Amino acid sequence: MLPSEPVDLRGARLHERVGVVEPKVAYFHESYNCRVPPAEVCLPSVIVGSLFWGGLSPVLHVEWLRWRRVTHVLNCMGSVEPSTGNMDPGYALALKARSSDIEYIDWCINHDASRKNYLAVFSRLERILKHSASCLYVHCKSGCDRSAASLYASLRLQFGLSANDAWASLQFRVGRNNWPVAQVWDKHDILAWIDEILNK
Repeated sequence: MLPSEPVDLRGARLHERVGVVEPKVAYFHESYNCRVPPAEVCLPSVIVGSLFWGGLSPVLHVEWLRWRRVTHVLNCMGSVEPSTGNMDPGYALALKARSSDIEYIDWCINHDASRKNYLAVFSRLERILKHSASCLYVHCKSGCDRSAASLYASLRLQFGLSANDAWASLQFRVGRNNWPVAQVWDKHDILAWIDEILNK
């Protein structure tokens, strides 16, 4: 059952406004330019709950997740390193840090098996975000490619946003030296996959 937390107009939990100090997160798992806090995707016309995206470090900090009132985590990292076939060290850390009071979902847009199952996963995300008390955190390791591409795909395929609107919603997370964190346009195979589904 989802907690019945009140939400303000921007989606932030009200307890964040009454003196509860945000736990400090050390951003050292992300690549240098991506060592910045998560960003919120604000689309009140299609999303009722709260939606944040970023890198691995926040998801390893359970107290931060609880402070943010995260109810669900979408891990976009993938469990295996393509180059070695071994378990991804970041994925192993994320598994170890999981908390019993948060629901976790694993889905990697880079894997063909995951793409075949996109409809079930994206439908689940939509159901989660229909509840005002829900807060979904979407992450990969650095929070720039797999998580951004997964959000872009879900906004296009499940929530019906245009390419421009989906892309614009991901521009509020800016890296060091104003580096554009969201990396989607160079993912040609992912963009082609999205277009193929939309054109069916």
